Amino acid sequence: MTEHAIQIRAMELRDRLAPLLDGRVFHMTPGDRLPVIRQDGRIRANHDGALGNTYPQSRLSVGRRRGYVCLFDFRGQSETAIQRGLGCFLPRGDTIAVLFVAPAVYPQLVLWNDIRSIDLVPFRIPEVECWFPTDLPFSAIEESLLVTVLREPDPLAEALKASNEPTPSK
Repeated sequence: MTEHAIQIRAMELRDRLAPLLDGRVFHMTPGDRLPVIRQDGRIRANHDGALGNTYPQSRLSVGRRRGYVCLFDFRGQSETAIQRGLGCFLPRGDTIAVLFVAPAVYPQLVLWNDIRSIDLVPFRIPEVECWFPTDLPFSAIEESLLVTVLREPDPLAEALKASNEPTPSK
């Protein structure tokens, strides 16, 4: 497996990440989960929610309810679908692990069109979400990309923090 690491400023994240994802199928997770996935030898389906929620909508997702691993399919998608997809899943943490699925696994994927007319209640991301029907073996990952998100200081947050710090006595 090929591994890469890059740094991207938060304000450029969408624009810089989109071209790296175009034409690929991938799983996204917080960067600190990558060592656990490696150790387990698989991406767990998280059917019971024991791994928590990467995104607020995760608890309602089709994948969670069916015991699938949620993936994103940017193969042959329109720019609109990709931008909508990016808006739905860009994590807010400081590191993002993007795990690219090997093309040999593609025939095993459950695609958007396979389920779009069923499971109307659970959450799913139109067009760009797809699933692996059980835990995904780590051997099915051909490449990983660890993205460190460089966040600009928030002047308001910094001012509030400074105002709450005790002043040194002389």
